[in-house]
Amino acid sequence: MQPATGPHRPPDKRGGTTAPPRTHDTTSGAPGTVNGPALPQAAPSRAPAPGAPSTGGTPARRAYLEVGAHPGAVPDARRFVRHTLDMWRPRAVADDCELVASELVTNAVTASAGLPFAALVGLLIAADNHRLFVLVMDASTKPPARQPRDDGAPYGRGLQLVEALSDRWGWCAAPGQAGKITWAILRIDRQKEAP
Repeated sequence: MQPATGPHRPPDKRGGTTAPPRTHDTTSGAPGTVNGPALPQAAPSRAPAPGAPSTGGTPARRAYLEVGAHPGAVPDARRFVRHTLDMWRPRAVADDCELVASELVTNAVTASAGLPFAALVGLLIAADNHRLFVLVMDASTKPPARQPRDDGAPYGRGLQLVEALSDRWGWCAAPGQAGKITWAILRIDRQKEAP
């Protein structure tokens, strides 16, 4: 996938211009890694442990987007996730995955807003036969925190949505560098509840 291009990006609040988002897609099935500027290197490929669930021989799929930590990054991330999932076709969870990724990127942009440097946000979407993985990297070391429930507030429900829509979620410090990775896992084979 070629780097995303488009119209001139508006200046960020620090006066500089933001770079267009960079993407990387590895759907060829060849073993490899997806390394962002702030993402840890993937562990070497290994055979599954005895008794581990099989992916059925289908290679994992991965796609990576890197954007500046500014409000325009969130719609870029949503479009990227939608485009990626349109190619991969996990229809049962595509909308949920898009919303989870959007909320995690929003939190990463918000967490990066107070940093004394122009920060980047990395978004990695990965899938095997059974699960979708959403990983968002930002340069802030502050852990994500659920806000108290306030139905009248215009914001603050992001992690509640992530928790409700994903099968698991969490965060960890970025290995070997400042920042954190917030992640969520969604099962591909789950059924949507009837209205």
